[in-house]
Amino acid sequence: MKLVDVTEFYSQRGGGVRTHLTEKAAAAARRGHEHLVFAPGPRHAADPGVHYIPGPSLPYDPTYHLLWRIGAARRLLRAERPDVLEIHSPYVAAIAALGLRPGEFGVRTFVWHSDFIDTYLRGGLERRLALLFRGRARRPPIAWSSRCGPTCAGSPTPAP
Repeated sequence: MKLVDVTEFYSQRGGGVRTHLTEKAAAAARRGHEHLVFAPGPRHAADPGVHYIPGPSLPYDPTYHLLWRIGAARRLLRAERPDVLEIHSPYVAAIAALGLRPGEFGVRTFVWHSDFIDTYLRGGLERRLALLFRGRARRPPIAWSSRCGPTCAGSPTPAP
């Protein structure tokens, strides 16, 4: 079985997400499964088990990069045709994965890490923008994460 994780918050010296995916890869290998991670990086490269998609570095820590090239992520996913596609972010990773058609992957799942969906929006928006706008800014990521429907484990099917 081929497992592919698409994540946005990954760094070679990072913490929780990298540790989770490293341990998951080891567990998958012990069971005879192939495991790949698609993550943003400084340039297109492949380490054992990790495909980096180039993106700009993030201002709070230059070892983290922005997953910005949706087309590149989709091309890699289509080429790999995973049996299980796991999305680790409701932002660009979800947009890339939701652009695939049924048959280009097996099962699509979404893993919600401990950060709430508005964690990355809250700081600047609370200081600079009105409460009404902040509420509207949170709706698109929530809508994207809800859109994956019955192929996402544990995710409710959106209303038609």
